[in-house]
Amino acid sequence: MEITWKKLQLNGLLICIFITFIFTFLMSSILINSDKLMTKIGRRNDNTKKLAILVPFRDRFEELLSFVSHMKKFLDKQNIDYHIFVLNQIDRYRFNRASLINVGFIYTKKNFDYIAMHDVDLLPINDNLSY
Repeated sequence: MEITWKKLQLNGLLICIFITFIFTFLMSSILINSDKLMTKIGRRNDNTKKLAILVPFRDRFEELLSFVSHMKKFLDKQNIDYHIFVLNQIDRYRFNRASLINVGFIYTKKNFDYIAMHDVDLLPINDNLSY
């Protein structure tokens, strides 16, 4: 009885290792292909710098609406090529702003020249503030 239980545990462990290996291989090949695609799509012929604005977010929809409209007006005045990324935390754990910003940075680092980490409740009002 004890020998068959150990064989079952060993077989289960080997199956888990095999599945993990296959899953890792598939995910890495998908990520490599998507990186090549994003590199082709993300190429720009002009010399303008592209800004990624990372906004950690959870349960503040009204402030988000105000933020996006305000930032659009503010950045359009400065003639900046930008994209706003709303990094939404959907679970009910403690809000993890730093983790959301890390994910946003990893997602944007290849296609954007610089980033700004921004809170949804802070709006720039000084037109001399250059992004």
